[in-house]
Amino acid sequence: MAQAIISKEVVVGAVRTALQECPDPYAQTYLRALPLASEEYGKKGVIIQLLYALNNMGAWRGESAKATKATLRGFCKAQGY
Repeated sequence: MAQAIISKEVVVGAVRTALQECPDPYAQTYLRALPLASEEYGKKGVIIQLLYALNNMGAWRGESAKATKATLRGFCKAQGY
């Protein structure tokens, strides 16, 4: 089964949504660290930060949460993680 390609703009939009709506402080910390992770470790660092953030978004519910988490998971999965 082929993976759908998720654009950078879509991922950035999902991160923005999570930063605005996700109540988990740990997920927020990981998401706010994305620029530093990108600068220091490149794409792999970003993916690891997203996986940590996703791990802490479990209690975030609703349609927006479901769509945002699916986008971020899809991106990580498409990158082989």
